[in-house]
Amino acid sequence: MQRCEITLSQLVFGTDIDNSENLKQIVRRLPTHVRIKWFDVSHSISESGREPCFNSDLSQFVDEKTRAAISMYGVELIKENTRSSGGVQSVSRYDHSVRN
Repeated sequence: MQRCEITLSQLVFGTDIDNSENLKQIVRRLPTHVRIKWFDVSHSISESGREPCFNSDLSQFVDEKTRAAISMYGVELIKENTRSSGGVQSVSRYDHSVRN
């Protein structure tokens, strides 16, 4: 997400990504449990009198959630969820995809 923001800003399209429709499309790609948390964060931002932005809000939010997911506790939770749901995706594959 950070690379996307840097590229768009260098191409002078930085403000386009902050468009509310574009932000909605990005958020739709997040897992449901992360979208629910983003709802709370974005609501707080809106209540403070401004609209959420891609780089200063959404990108930082996703980065924080990614770091939590790849922590030892996050990986353990993913293992438990994968076993209990009979998920196909292995933890090592998830861990790799989160970092890229």
